Amino acid sequence: MLQNIDYILHCTSLVSHDINLVLIQMSMWTAGIVVMTLLVNAPLIPLLLKWTGLSQVSPVKAKIRAKAARAFTRYTQNAVKELKNDEDEMLRGESPETQVFFHPERCNGTQD
Repeated sequence: MLQNIDYILHCTSLVSHDINLVLIQMSMWTAGIVVMTLLVNAPLIPLLLKWTGLSQVSPVKAKIRAKAARAFTRYTQNAVKELKNDEDEMLRGESPETQVFFHPERCNGTQD
């Protein structure tokens, strides 16, 4: 495809013709195909999914997803609890170094 475009742009028989016209026509055809594809596909895809039943989640998959979500929530809650109780003060509060780095206005006595 690119070789064809390069040939059209550099062909000696077309040099005498208006190259800009060829570029404009190629751009218009490309834009037209993209727009028509969007106009046709965008409204039809939801209807097609509904008609084929692909948009419905089976009860087994819904249970698996719910179980995974509960497990992820439990894991996240446990991880946050462990980090809060960690000796490195990960989530217990700001250390003086982070206060200087993230809140430099607190170091020189000026508060908002």
